[in-house]
Amino acid sequence: MMAGGTGRRLLRPEIVAAVAGLLVFLGYPPFGLFPALFIGPWLFLRVIRDVSPRRAILLGTIFGATFQAGGFYWIAGTVSRFYRIFPGGADGGDGSLADWIGRGAFLVWWLGATLCWALWGYLLARAPRPPALRALWVVTTFGALEALYPRVFPWSLGSGLSEVSWLAQGGWWLGVAGLTAAIIGIAAAVEE
Repeated sequence: MMAGGTGRRLLRPEIVAAVAGLLVFLGYPPFGLFPALFIGPWLFLRVIRDVSPRRAILLGTIFGATFQAGGFYWIAGTVSRFYRIFPGGADGGDGSLADWIGRGAFLVWWLGATLCWALWGYLLARAPRPPALRALWVVTTFGALEALYPRVFPWSLGSGLSEVSWLAQGGWWLGVAGLTAAIIGIAAAVEE
């Protein structure tokens, strides 16, 4: 994100990482701006390129925290509503035990998911230099982390394409993991 030949940054990398996370969030239903699912990871890969591992962890954390907080805010309310069906579950409104359990569940899940993005940032900082190897590294490390992801819900980048009817055949052939690999692979290829 450099301006002309001046060497000045147009935007701070932290802001770019947050915007990239926001774009990924907007790519999911109900917003369904599916091109953002390609632009967000591409933007993140651009901003994290050639940074130190420590800086990459910070940028990965910002990217993940923005994406996860925006995309999964509803977990607190859902857990709270489900908790109320059990005997002894509080049935009050704001401030009830059920609401606090819901907020706690979201916080634990959000922090755990964000740690995966921080780890991906670190792994990206350790990527090999040659473009083909870098692209392979980006896709492979993302796939490995997604397989280990602290999931409560089977939600990945590929599932964000669920409302794009003309991709239904590709989704049938590749599956959600294949669509996710395609999104990350395209972002990695275009990043070069």
